[in-house]
Amino acid sequence: MAGEGQVRKDQLNLDKVAEIAGYQSLTSVYTHLDKCLSLNWIGSDDTWYFIRSFDRLRAEYNAPKRTAAELRPEDVSKLDEFLLGAKIKSVQQRKSYMLKSASMKPQRKAEPYANLHAPKSYQPNNISCSLIAQWFGFSAPTASRLKQRAKESGYLNYQHRLNRLGIPAKEIDNVRETIAPASHLTTYKMAGRQYLAIRLTDAFKFGAAEHKYRFKTRHSI
Repeated sequence: MAGEGQVRKDQLNLDKVAEIAGYQSLTSVYTHLDKCLSLNWIGSDDTWYFIRSFDRLRAEYNAPKRTAAELRPEDVSKLDEFLLGAKIKSVQQRKSYMLKSASMKPQRKAEPYANLHAPKSYQPNNISCSLIAQWFGFSAPTASRLKQRAKESGYLNYQHRLNRLGIPAKEIDNVRETIAPASHLTTYKMAGRQYLAIRLTDAFKFGAAEHKYRFKTRHSI
């Protein structure tokens, strides 16, 4: 609506803003508009709203990189899901991410099953919920729910990964002390019996069914 970076207050269609953003009432629009004003993402006087430029915001937030993902109006109502998919896609494209699992205890040679520790993965497509939580400032359970919503919305896709230990499930007390905490253990069925496995980070992938992120580089003005 602000074609020249500014828009008259009496010409701002807040109902349309609410529709695009997926808000049920104008109260949410005013709440977020006030937030943008307090952050100085938007300036104002008695007549106009002034939309701050990307270059200005980049300078204020010390964000020198100019690469960004193209955001469509239909993505606004699912912004967190869009941002998660874009972040993971950019990590994959850069191939510079190294995941260090904080869930695994240091290996001790004298322990039973010590050779069955899950191998640490440094692949750029394996991203933990703990890291997603750090990116967004969420808890790990909230990050897990966001990841699931992003998958359901078509912004990303992932596969669960297990390290199958081949140890009967009844040995769980021994395993939890030497290999992994119980929260990282699960079971799988083989030949009618339950065996233990360690949950690994999910492997993310992007294919024909997922959102096509269009990354563009803005030129300096």
